[in-house]
Amino acid sequence: MGKIVGIMQPTYIPWMGYFEMIAASDVFIFLDDVQFSKKSWQQRNRIKGANGPFWLTIPVVHKSGPFKILKDVEINNATDWQQKHIKSIEIAYSKTPYFAQQINAVKEIYSKKWKNLVDFNIATINMLMEQIGISTTTIRSSSMNITSKGNHKIVDLCEYVGADELYDAAGAFDFIDNGLFKQAGIRVAFQNYLHPEYPQLHSDFIPYLSTIDLVFSQGANALNLIRSGANSPVYGENT
Repeated sequence: MGKIVGIMQPTYIPWMGYFEMIAASDVFIFLDDVQFSKKSWQQRNRIKGANGPFWLTIPVVHKSGPFKILKDVEINNATDWQQKHIKSIEIAYSKTPYFAQQINAVKEIYSKKWKNLVDFNIATINMLMEQIGISTTTIRSSSMNITSKGNHKIVDLCEYVGADELYDAAGAFDFIDNGLFKQAGIRVAFQNYLHPEYPQLHSDFIPYLSTIDLVFSQGANALNLIRSGANSPVYGENT
């Protein structure tokens, strides 16, 4: 059986589908040497409170000139955003079944001082992986010193880790040059994810929230639920 690699930007406390990609991969690459996008999932996500879903946004330092590379973006620690986020999480989820079991690991991450956005995002993803029970090997793209761009960069990343298959997000379907991957001997599969439902606090179920919502609500059953949303992937043309 071939080696599967997943490649995604390290986003803030990401949704269930992100962790399905990690769990389905033999190696998962945090794509941290691409351009930062302001007000994107790189710095914010939603959780669910008594009045519905709301955003948690990490403030970043804005400097003049071109947009920074993601790995170089610094957090703006002039405000106590960490205390605000953890307090919001506690208020939203204190009555969930697995709050007492999971909250200490979450609070530990938020109690540390972080300089760079990527470092914090990856730390929270690793923490959630541990809570969920995912042991996939992870690596940062910036550690590979690959200077190519676009599809060529993704091919080079796959070859660096010896992957035979790229497991990519559904949204990448229109951007992937399947011929280039075929030439490199790499099959491309696109995630085909149907968001599962599970019991939530605060009225009707709302999908596509941060996986923190799932972990507090479902505990040890989180991984089963994450995997239950995976359908047969869609394969790219010519692969």
